[in-house]
Amino acid sequence: MNDIIDISYGFGYDSKSYDYKFVSIFSETDSYGCSAADIYTLRSDSWKKRCYGFPCKLSNGQPGVFLTGALHWFAKSCMNGKRFILSFDLEEETSKELLLPAEHLDHFDYEFLDVLRGFLCLLCSVSNVKFEIWEMKDYGVRESWSKLFKIDQQQLMTMSIGIQSCHYIKRAVSLRNGEILLEIMAKGQSYGKWRVDIVRIHLEEKKGCEYMKNIDQMEPYVESFVSLNSGTFVGNEEKDYGITVRDIWG
Repeated sequence: MNDIIDISYGFGYDSKSYDYKFVSIFSETDSYGCSAADIYTLRSDSWKKRCYGFPCKLSNGQPGVFLTGALHWFAKSCMNGKRFILSFDLEEETSKELLLPAEHLDHFDYEFLDVLRGFLCLLCSVSNVKFEIWEMKDYGVRESWSKLFKIDQQQLMTMSIGIQSCHYIKRAVSLRNGEILLEIMAKGQSYGKWRVDIVRIHLEEKKGCEYMKNIDQMEPYVESFVSLNSGTFVGNEEKDYGITVRDIWG
């Protein structure tokens, strides 16, 4: 049996087959530098095993980010070491590369993918120094990457009473009023323990930041009365129950 050395996963909706899919991407010691995927489809309650070889390794093990019918992970080519974003289309079950910004980003300690304001985004951090958010305005076009937000540790501590340190930004959620919530990870007072802080920012620099006290976790979600196991899915033309999905950010 092959030794699996790394596993990443993602969950999303296939609007072509009206089905939900769970994708598990893994690497094996004898895979000659390739990763492969197992795909579970909810409607058929079945797996497609060991398919779709990718000549790359997923780099940080974070869950796949779902946007425009595809899951996204950071990856590194096994042929030339190039870093990129692996996009896996759930409808066609094919993959492609999305290029990172042309500006050199290797100096960041932490990088996370997320979806912000309907765009794929990068959350980039140098521990206790500076933090940036990048957006891909035109999906798949490298030149459309733009720096949305930048702040350093001193500014963050000055504008957000209660924040003592910030190692990295892990998540971002956009609110209906144009504000953004950031989930910030910092070392707690107990040795080896992480603390979660939530900060509300305004893209207009003059409004600064606000520390959200007594909130230590955030989970964006989409509300629906349709169960995953009901057989009726988002986008189904039959519309058996007349149900619509409502985005309830913020």
